[in-house]
Formats: sequence, structure tokens, C-alpha cells
Amino acid sequence: MNKSVESEGAKKGSKGPSRQVIEELCLIGAVGSGGCTVHELTDRLGLSPLLAEVVEKSARTLELQGYLSFKDGHIYPTEPGRVHYGKFVKSDC
Repeated sequence: MNKSVESEGAKKGSKGPSRQVIEELCLIGAVGSGGCTVHELTDRLGLSPLLAEVVEKSARTLELQGYLSFKDGHIYPTEPGRVHYGKFVKSDC
């Protein structure tokens, strides 16, 4: 799978996405279209299981922004989350 991150702002000669946006994209991308548990997300991000609580807190922040949803112990991307991700990450598969 070939993915590239491209900022809409970078096309116009300004800086790329902010650190916050990059972190949002990492979380949304790691959750994936099929969703996952907090522990799976922590693993997908390559983090220690000891950081699962911190990862959940970050994912909950994205839930408040409308980018992720929590249901039955799993995290899923929302339509606004997929749109936000798609603004920056292009996939050819």
C-alpha cells in the first residue's frame, strides 16, 4: 500500500499540517476502517501496553471532535474522521 501525506496548505506554498493534525491522522489511520480496541490501537502505534490509558485519552479527544466513535469496547472512525484523514492521506489501493 502506497500512502503519501500531503498538506492542502503545502500546495499553496505554506507549511504542511500541524503537529496536532499529524497526531490526529496517526490515530485515525491506526484505528483503520474496521476499528479496533484501545489495546490493539496502542499496539498498532508501536507503543508500550503501559500507554494504553494515554492512547485512550487521545482517542477520546478525537471522539469529542467527531472523528472517532467508541462502541462496545471498540473504536471506529466516523465519516467526518474519514473525510479529515482523506484530506491529507492519499492511498492508491
